[in-house]
Amino acid sequence: MMSKFSFVSTLNFLTVIFFVLFVFFVFIGTYVFSKDQKSKKSLLFLLLSFSFAFICIGQTFFTWSIFKEDAYFFNSVSSIGFCTFWPIIINFFLLLNNEKREINKKWKIFLIISYIIAFAFVVTAFLGINASKDYIRDGFSWIDIRGNSPTYDYFYVPIVMPTWIVVMFYIIINIKRKAKKTGDIMKKKQFGIILFWSIPAVFFAVFVNIIASSIGIKIISIGFLALGVWILAIGYAITKYKFLVPTLEYASKEIFKIGREINIVTDMGLNITEVNDIFFEKLGYSKEKVKSFNFNDLLFKKEACININVLNEEKVNEREISLRKKNGERIYTNLKASFIYNNGIKIGMLLVLSDITQLKTQNKILDEKVKEKTKELNALNEMLKKQLDINRVYAGVTVDNFIKEGIDPREIKPEKKEICILFSDIRNFSKISNTFSEEETLRLLNSVFGITDPSIDGNKGVIDNRQGDSVIARFENPIDSLRAAIEMRRGMIKLNQERVVSTRLDMGIGIHFGDVQMGNIGSTYKLNYTVIGDSVNCASRLEALTKHYGVSVIVSGELIDRVSDIYQSRYLDEIILPGRNNLIRLYEIYDHEREDVIEMKNKSKDLMFEANYHRKNGNFKEALKIYNALKKEVGPHKYDTERNISADPFIDFNISICEGLERDQFFDNFYFLEGICYYKK
Repeated sequence: MMSKFSFVSTLNFLTVIFFVLFVFFVFIGTYVFSKDQKSKKSLLFLLLSFSFAFICIGQTFFTWSIFKEDAYFFNSVSSIGFCTFWPIIINFFLLLNNEKREINKKWKIFLIISYIIAFAFVVTAFLGINASKDYIRDGFSWIDIRGNSPTYDYFYVPIVMPTWIVVMFYIIINIKRKAKKTGDIMKKKQFGIILFWSIPAVFFAVFVNIIASSIGIKIISIGFLALGVWILAIGYAITKYKFLVPTLEYASKEIFKIGREINIVTDMGLNITEVNDIFFEKLGYSKEKVKSFNFNDLLFKKEACININVLNEEKVNEREISLRKKNGERIYTNLKASFIYNNGIKIGMLLVLSDITQLKTQNKILDEKVKEKTKELNALNEMLKKQLDINRVYAGVTVDNFIKEGIDPREIKPEKKEICILFSDIRNFSKISNTFSEEETLRLLNSVFGITDPSIDGNKGVIDNRQGDSVIARFENPIDSLRAAIEMRRGMIKLNQERVVSTRLDMGIGIHFGDVQMGNIGSTYKLNYTVIGDSVNCASRLEALTKHYGVSVIVSGELIDRVSDIYQSRYLDEIILPGRNNLIRLYEIYDHEREDVIEMKNKSKDLMFEANYHRKNGNFKEALKIYNALKKEVGPHKYDTERNISADPFIDFNISICEGLERDQFFDNFYFLEGICYYKK
C-alpha cells in the first residue's frame, strides 16, 4: 500500500471541495443562528448545517486516506452527518409548516423514532456492523463494496430511507400547497426553489451513495455533493426571501414593486436607506448622494422638519409637504407614513409621497375639482333628503347601505336566506344597572357598544336590532361572524383592564347559521327591515347557554361545518332547544383567551369528548372519573382572580350534571331523557 500511495498523492479536487464545503457550512449555520438565536428554526438550520459539515469532514479524509482502515473510520464519521441529516431536515420543515403552533403529537413521535434510528445506525457504523465489506482505491477516492448486512440491506435501504424521503417530500409539497391556498407568496416562492432542487439532489445522492453500491455498481461516492447543492438552494431561499432573518433592505425591495409614487424607506432616525426609481425620476438626485440624506434634508423649507414621534402608527398619516429637487425647483407632495416591523419591533419607516404639483399649479384642474365637489355635494344633499324621507317611516336599523346602493328599502320584497345570526348580551346587566344612575348606565352601554359596533361593522356584519344591552347582528359569511365575535371578546377584556366603568363587565355570544326571513315589518307609518325565524331564536338561546356552560362564545355545528379549521374550537355538547325536535351541536370558540388557557383547552378537548360520550350513554361514574382528573390537572390555576373562577368552568358544569344525574336530581334549566339533553328556556 505504501509503495502505491502517499498522503500527498491522494490529495485531489474532491478532498479540497469537501473541505471547503465543511468550512462553508460551519460558517453559514453559525451565521444564521447568530442572527436569530431565539428561533427554533435557526437552531435547526444550525444543526442541519453541522450535520452536513460532518459529512464533508468525513469525506475530506475519506478521499484523502491511504489505508483502508482510515477509509472505514472516516466513512463512519460521514455517517454521523448522513444519518442525522434526514430527521433534522424533516424536523426543520415540520417547524416551518407549524409556525403558529406546536408540532402535533404524532409527528413528535415520528421524529423521536427517526432520531433513535439515526443514532442506532451511526453507532452500528462505528462498530462495523453496517460498514462496507471492502474498499477499492480508484482515482480520486475509495469505491464502496457493500457486505451482507441484514439491517442495512433489509431495513435501512428498503424501509427507513424511503420513508424519510417520502415524508420529507410530503411536508415540502404540503407547505407549498398551503402557501398557495392562503396566498403566502413568500413561502410559495421559498418552497418552489427548495422543491425544485430537492428532487434531483436527493435522488442523485441516494443512488450514488446507497443504491449503486447495494447493486454492485462501482462508483465514487460523490452523492453527498448533491445534498450540499440542495442545502445551498435552501440557503439561497433564506438569503433571497429571508424567512429566517428578515431585513429592512428586503422589505424595501418588496415595497418598491407597488405603485408609481415616490417611495422612501428610512431607519427610525429618518435616515434614508432605500428609495425607488420614481424618486430619482421626480427629484433628480444621484444614488450615491441620496444615501447620505436624512429625510428632512429634502424638505423645501427647513422650518417644516418633521419628527418621527408625530407620525401616527395607528392610522395612515396624511399631510402636504414640499420637497426640493436637485435643480432647486419645488415639488408638492402628499405624504403617507407607516412603520415597518420585524417580529413586532419597529425597524424603520415607509414614506409614500404622491406628486400633487399639478393640482397646485394648474387652475383648470382645480376648477374641475371644485365643480366635481359641487356635484357631489348636490348629490349628497339629494341623498340626505331621500334618507330623511325613508327614516321617517323606519324604526331601529339604519338603511345607509341600501341608499348607497341606490335601493329604496321600502320596495324590498321579503326573501328567505341562509345567513349567520350573532346574538350578544351583557351578563347580569339588570343587576349591574340597578347600582348605577341613568347617566352611568348610558355610559356603560355606550362603552360596550363602542366595542361591539366596530367589530361587527369591520367584519362585514350588519346590526339588525338592539334589545337593551343585547345586540343582534347578521353576517353573510360564517368566518366574518367568528372574527367579529373574537374581536368583541378581546375588546371586553381590554375594557375591563382599562376600568372604563367601575364594575367588571362580561359578555356572552351565540352564533348560528341557518334560514331566516328578511323583510320589512311594521306598517306604512313605521317600518323596520329585519330578520325573523327560528335561527334568530337559536342564536339567542346559544348565548343564554354560555352562562351555564361557563364559556364566552358558543356556535352551532351548522356554522362550524361551513368554516375551515382556522379557529381554536372544541366540542361542548349536543342538545335539543325549545321549539325544536332535532339535536344541535354546540362548540366553543376561544381564540380570544390567553395562550396558556388556549393550550390547556386544546390538550383537554379529546378527553372532554370522551367523557361527554360516557355521560350520554349513562356511564356517569366513568364520565366523572375523567372530569375530576381534568379538574385536578387544572388545579388552583386562575385566569380571572377577580371572579375567582377556575381556568375551565366547563369542567365544573359537567361534574355537577353527572353528579345530579347519578342522584336522579332535577335541574332548573335542563332535563335529560334517554341520554339526550333538553334545554328548558
